[in-house]
Amino acid sequence: MMAARGDVVNGFPPVRASGWPGAGHARPGGAGPRAEDGASAARPPISESWRRSREAGVDTGVQAAPLVYDRDRVADARAAHPLDPHLPMLRDLLRQVADEADHLMVITDEAGHALWTDGPPTARRQAERIGLLEGFCWAEGSVGTNGIGTPLATGRPEYVYASEHVAHVLHRWSCAGAPITDPDTGRVIGCVDVSATVEALHPAAVALVGAAARLAESRLELEMRLRDERLRERFLPHLRALRGARGVLATATGRILAAEPDGWNGRRVAVPVAGGEIALPDGRPAIAEPLGEVFVLRPSDGPAAPGPYGRGRRARRTWRARRAARARGRC
Repeated sequence: MMAARGDVVNGFPPVRASGWPGAGHARPGGAGPRAEDGASAARPPISESWRRSREAGVDTGVQAAPLVYDRDRVADARAAHPLDPHLPMLRDLLRQVADEADHLMVITDEAGHALWTDGPPTARRQAERIGLLEGFCWAEGSVGTNGIGTPLATGRPEYVYASEHVAHVLHRWSCAGAPITDPDTGRVIGCVDVSATVEALHPAAVALVGAAARLAESRLELEMRLRDERLRERFLPHLRALRGARGVLATATGRILAAEPDGWNGRRVAVPVAGGEIALPDGRPAIAEPLGEVFVLRPSDGPAAPGPYGRGRRARRTWRARRAARARGRC
């Protein structure tokens, strides 16, 4: 049931502090409305999402998500995405639930672009009408509050039920989604979502997608740890060549693989830039020297191996001169 006309602002349901929005809403799990539901309001994550959607200018009358990728671009985006090797695991985990209950599984990239969907034919036919298929964008800024865009915006699992959606066409749908974070960069790289019509999806689905996201993250972390060991084996001798002087072996994403002396492993620094000055965990400045797939961070007042940026203070002068030249528009 829609909110009373006097409560609607630019087509949006009322935004209040807590509870369920509007009067007479059906509740998750099939329970009917309670007498006090007429005075209840949206749950905080939903009201915050409504505000973001309104600020983004989302049209509540939108009929479907926008198409952003054609078939070829979807294939390219899939192949380049770090979740591609883990799709069979996610599909196996969620497919049985999806097939038995007419649910649709959706996996997106960090921008909410649907890259993979899976589900029974009935669910896919219904999803096609609203663009819940590969190549369509489900960011909050495109379709408002939903089980993909909202988790991506908040960085945590979310459940969006029926008329909690901003778009009226989605009021017969419910969805649960969880963001997936890359342990290497610390950034969200996608979302796993389960969607179904209001009658089919139970709020417990948020626990399912949360478990799937954590499993994907654990697989990504295992890959990262194996990659880290290979990098240490290959590049650690360069760090040991400092002969006791402080230095750091860091990934291109700013994770510390090894340090001399030891003690900083696993910590992060800013993302290194070749020849750039960077703060070490103890606050001292260091010069980032590229070394294959990693960087050696050497204190700017300490010993440095010969390289394209020189040694110590001269390295800082070289880098600052190049930065000033870039600021003046030079190469």
